[in-house]
Order: sequence, then structure tokens, then C-alpha cells
Amino acid sequence: MDLLVSAVVCTHNRATYLRRALASLAAQTLAAERYEIVVVDNASTDATRELVTRELAGVDRLRYVFEPQLGVSRARNAGWRAARAPLVAYLDDDAIAAPDWLARAVSGFAMLEPRPGCLGGPVIPIWEVPRPAWLPDALLPYLTVLELDQGPGPMPRGKFLYGTNSVFARERLAEIGGFPPGLGPIGRWHRSGEDTFVQKQLRERGHPLWYDPALRVQHHVPAERVSRRWVLRRLYLEGLSRARQQLLARAPGPLGRTRLVGVALRKLLSSPRRLLALLLPASTPERFARRASSWRRLGFLMGILGAGSGTRARGPGATRPPV
Repeated sequence: MDLLVSAVVCTHNRATYLRRALASLAAQTLAAERYEIVVVDNASTDATRELVTRELAGVDRLRYVFEPQLGVSRARNAGWRAARAPLVAYLDDDAIAAPDWLARAVSGFAMLEPRPGCLGGPVIPIWEVPRPAWLPDALLPYLTVLELDQGPGPMPRGKFLYGTNSVFARERLAEIGGFPPGLGPIGRWHRSGEDTFVQKQLRERGHPLWYDPALRVQHHVPAERVSRRWVLRRLYLEGLSRARQQLLARAPGPLGRTRLVGVALRKLLSSPRRLLALLLPASTPERFARRASSWRRLGFLMGILGAGSGTRARGPGATRPPV
């Protein structure tokens, strides 16, 4: 029987998490002969290769692909290029898919008209330590938490699905050239935006983004990410990534770039409170959200000015801002 969907898991030095992710894919309700599992090892130096090629060698249709150049975008591109099925479903290595995840993805693409450019659903957190009181709901998306208060339907304008729970037609990814290597996490540098950039391109070509609240995955939130410093750095890098997306999409000349700098400056300097929020203690969740927003705006400005175009970023993680 022909394959219907390729489940792609990109991983870097997370063999322990990967084991759980693959166990959830091996236990899918979709018939085993209708899907494959593709593990893209993105330059791991831990036990990832041994886990996939030896320990789990008996899992049906499990394949191992090695991508030596570090970067989530490069790993995702290696995944869809290696996929043998017409649909490509991405699951993070620290996520756990619901048992009917692939079955719902296949039926969604078969039933929806027009056919989605990308299909996804909720990402439910698995808190490895208790959620802190200072963390407001507004910042949960930056910890890869997605729960929309809506039924099945197109994603609202300005909203996008998360890469850890996203399903694409392989031909659509080929049509746009896949994920841009200049965006997305590289190792422990938690850049973002590669999945949003791809979804924007698909939406612009008339392929809708579709949200199915029953297409669910769970996603680990490790202890290291539940700190003020990590969240501020994450927001700063989000600003860098948004700037990079704009530069990639618009390819502005010197004058256009100057205008973007002006826009970024106006947003950052629009109120003294925003500037003060970069430094002042944040004693409530609301104040911390405001502070994080200011760091994101600063990251955007620095990104337009050219920071963060290499493999290291100067920002909260490097300057060690007060928390």
C-alpha cells in the first residue's frame, strides 16, 4: 500500500526526549503500512544515532537521516526531501503526538477544500517544573504553547501554526523551496520564524492555514526555560527573527532599511515606560510582560541594524540584564 504521510522528527542531542517522541509515533492509530517515521539527526553528538539505528531498529518504517550542518531549517529541509509520502508531518523531538495525530492529519487533507497549505492544532505544555506566578498567559506562545479558543477553521489573520505540530503537502514545500536557512534555531541559539515565514508564503499563494483543535500534541517545557532570563532572551531573539523575516521578504535597499530603522525606533521610543521596562524590576506578571515586549522591540531594532545575522546574538543572554 502507498504511504500517506511521513512523520518527520528533527533532533539535536536530545536522545532521551526523542525516545518518547518516537514511541508516540510508533503507537499511532493510522495503519503502520500507511506512514513512515523519518528522524533527521542534526549533527548530534549524543546517543541519537545508536537509539534510532540499533535500539529502535525493529520499529516499522523508521528511517535515519543525518544532516551535518546545524540548524532547524536545514534539518526540516532534509526531512521533507527524504520523505516518501505526499504529506509531511513535523513533530519536535521534545513533543508527544496524540495517538490519532497522523490519522487526523491525513483525513484533514483529504476532506478540506481548498486544500490547506498547512494544517496544525494545539500544543499543550508538559511543565517539568511548576509554572511560575510571574509568567503571564501573554508570554506562553514563546514557550511553544498554542491553545486557540475556536473550533476547526482557518487560522485568524496574523496568527500562525507552530512547527512542532504542522503538516504540509510535500509538493507545496518544494514549490517554495522549503524553510529558509537564515531563520530558525541553530543549536542552543533559539532564533525563530522559519515556520511563520513558510506559512506566510503559502498563505500569499492562496493556500490557507487550517487549525484543528483535535490535532493535538504535548510539548515539554524544561526547567531551564522557566526563568526570567531565558524568557527575556527568547523575546529579544524573537525581535531579531521578525526583523530578519522582514529583510528576507522585502529585500530593502539602503533607503528602505533606513525607513525600517525609523519605524523600529518609533515603536521602542513611543513611551518612556517602554524604555524603563528594559531595566526596571518586574514585580507583577503584567509588568514582566511589558518588559519582555520591550526586549522584543529592542531585538527587532537590532535585527534591522544587522545584529544576529551570524550564529551568535548579542542580547539578554549575553548582556545578562537585570531580572
